[in-house]
Amino acid sequence: MRCVAVEPGNEWFVTGSADKTVKVWDLASGTLKITLTGHISSVRGVAVSERSPYLFSVGDDKLVKCWDLEVNKVIRHYHGHLSGVYTCALHPTLDLLFTGGRDSTVRVRSFFFSFFFDTFFYFDWLSRSGTSAPKTMCTS
Repeated sequence: MRCVAVEPGNEWFVTGSADKTVKVWDLASGTLKITLTGHISSVRGVAVSERSPYLFSVGDDKLVKCWDLEVNKVIRHYHGHLSGVYTCALHPTLDLLFTGGRDSTVRVRSFFFSFFFDTFFYFDWLSRSGTSAPKTMCTS
């Protein structure tokens, strides 16, 4: 087990692990509801949206995946990290996904609207030289 997140309605929780899977568990009984596969390396972070049926997972394989829990399938892949992605978090009021990785970057992406799929902001607060001046780059 590498990471865990609880669904905002407290009905289930999700885990990510070194066996490359994301598992959804019933919170009351602790029984496994479903196993999601698709990562090719350890899953390091998971986040559950409270405003959409989406679950996000990140891993050592540099992959950021958006799962639609109504169909239990990956609906989007987000690219850009140069090495393993270690953590992810969702903004509490905006449809933004934050991911942080071994490449010392935090990437911010809109996830709710598909036409923002290729648009992201890049913040490098912790450069390899140790400087802390932020720089911003927007690509499409």
